Amino acid sequence: MPTITLSLSHPINESTQIGDSIYYTLPSPVGEFQQANTNTIVDVGYPISAISFEEPYSISVDYPQMGSITIPPEGAYLMFSKDGIANTSEIKGYYLSATFTCDSRERAELFQVSAGVAESSK
Repeated sequence: MPTITLSLSHPINESTQIGDSIYYTLPSPVGEFQQANTNTIVDVGYPISAISFEEPYSISVDYPQMGSITIPPEGAYLMFSKDGIANTSEIKGYYLSATFTCDSRERAELFQVSAGVAESSK
């Protein structure tokens, strides 16, 4: 399977994972700044297959031999999105146990704890 590797000059966000979708847009000047054009966001077409979080920073995408891939041009603003099935925001199940510890020798106070929980089957 062919692979395209994008070399990046800046560190990659630590939350980026293999399997994330990758999108890009070309920035346009607004005064002295560059602004991402949200009207022209392009899906590269295939998920991330490899990431290098150390220099040289890079992201690789595998694509089928007969498939087409949209390669971001130099200077493009890259964005990533998570797979909605694998990265849900709720804990699933019927039982949850949590332990909070504090190693401080000084008085400490826990202000609030919350969780989003969804029953996994019923």
